[in-house]
Amino acid sequence: MKELEKKVNRIRPQRLVVLALTQEGVEKEMGIDELIETNSEFIRVLQGNDLSDVDALLRYEVPDCVIE
Repeated sequence: MKELEKKVNRIRPQRLVVLALTQEGVEKEMGIDELIETNSEFIRVLQGNDLSDVDALLRYEVPDCVIE
């Protein structure tokens, strides 16, 4: 059971961590939720592979974009 749990954890999507510019002008590593909540400016993705975070980032950065 422990081995199965380890395998699941390895393939589970990892939340995105991005580098962003805060309203105060400071570059900071943060998650997508914090990026949106603080109205920070996206610079680049540092790590992660969660596609739901990618969708949220696209909706934040390009509000008129249609995601199907």
